[in-house]
Amino acid sequence: YCGTTPKCTSGQQPSNNEDGADDTRSEDVPRIMSPEPIEATHGAYPWIVYMSVCSGTLIAPTVILTAAHCVTPHGSIRLGQAVHMGCNDVINQACQESGRITGVFPHEKYKDASLEKHAYDVAVLILEKPSRVPVATLATRDDDPAYCATSMSTVAGWGKDENGRPSSALLEVNLPVTSHESCEKVWGKGRIGPTMICAGFDEGKCDASCMFLSGSPIFTSTQCAPPGTPPRVFGIVSWGAPCNQLNRKPYDVYTSVAS
Repeated sequence: YCGTTPKCTSGQQPSNNEDGADDTRSEDVPRIMSPEPIEATHGAYPWIVYMSVCSGTLIAPTVILTAAHCVTPHGSIRLGQAVHMGCNDVINQACQESGRITGVFPHEKYKDASLEKHAYDVAVLILEKPSRVPVATLATRDDDPAYCATSMSTVAGWGKDENGRPSSALLEVNLPVTSHESCEKVWGKGRIGPTMICAGFDEGKCDASCMFLSGSPIFTSTQCAPPGTPPRVFGIVSWGAPCNQLNRKPYDVYTSVAS
């Protein structure tokens, strides 16, 4: 629980505006802080991309999907940066492939988060050479994540443990998706736009945005994916409350890839 992990920080952490309302700041560095991290099965998600300060999803041999607040001019991911695919142990560089970024394209409608309430927090990165790692399957508008509302979806990525040490292993956690209505009751009317999806526990556990690097994917788990189909990525870790709050707000917010 978040109250027992004071070092835990969110993908983007809320700060107080002059009117006292919570808001988030894209310059905060997102990290994992999991009290009991679950190590992903070796090779389970080769399409999750490690980029040091953020994560991404390989959606085509030369295309990575991540959060807009991770890339220039909003974040630190820039042209020429090295990225790593098919990793299970990033400390020992146990990755299938590495590459370099030759194109950075944040969504044209993404602006300063404090002004636009984090809408369109998505960016596309272009790799110098095609990757041979299997790519992820993206959800479409027909793949409504609401069918997972009574089950669990999965978020996976890297970060730091409760002692502040980098997590070398790829970690994962299962989370329930929640409705826009429930999410707005927590974050305020008008805060949750049509490009956003909310997930997390009602108790405000320290989960997605304060456990995982921003840009990490949320996808259908085997519990709620249609039989015989691969997991489908339907969101990207965007923002949430910091985990060091005693009474942490529940539900973290993701950018919908289908919107």
